[in-house]
Amino acid sequence: SEYLETITAYDDVVSGLYPFKVARDDLKNRFAKTSNFDEDCMTALISTGGKFDNAILIWDISWTHSYIRGRLKEKKNSTLVRRLEGHNSGVTSILPIPDGVTLISGCYDGKICVWNTLKSKLLGTIQHHKANVSGLRLLRCKTRFASASWDKTICIWKIGYRNISDKSTGIVSDRKIFEGCELEKIIDPNFKILSLNASINRKNWIVFGGAINRVIIWDI
Repeated sequence: SEYLETITAYDDVVSGLYPFKVARDDLKNRFAKTSNFDEDCMTALISTGGKFDNAILIWDISWTHSYIRGRLKEKKNSTLVRRLEGHNSGVTSILPIPDGVTLISGCYDGKICVWNTLKSKLLGTIQHHKANVSGLRLLRCKTRFASASWDKTICIWKIGYRNISDKSTGIVSDRKIFEGCELEKIIDPNFKILSLNASINRKNWIVFGGAINRVIIWDI
């Protein structure tokens, strides 16, 4: 093992770290059907602060891969590339959508925010949960995600996608980007949900636990 670097940007505690493939600023190649999606993205690390720092920070850590593989002789510093601000309380959970652009976040006040990370723009908010959003998980089918809360409910959201198009050329890519989501169903386990995960083997299974002494597996 080897120490690489220390990243500092919060006045409060760091409450979460999430790996993510984030689109770069130059997306010309994304409209070509033969382009490589990985070449249009950077390896990013998303960090969230505590109750007193409501920002979401996105760091470009792409250099670490080249250094570890021996293609880079000297260490570099990771770069803060985007700062997302819009939550009124601390961020508790993050869900990167695999389109490389969209990010969903939950916070202490029950609000869920949808972000365009390319533009550092808040696209919209969902105020359905009445307490802390304790977990966000994408289901294996990638067309639905689950949100869990201390309000004793789990919501299943259906994701809408659309094809990327270039207005100047009329080219329509075969890649899809997040367009919106709608509430599909509500699960009421009748206890405070503290942790949530999704099965990697079954498309419609979620796993959660909370203010009880057992773990629940639920077939959506």
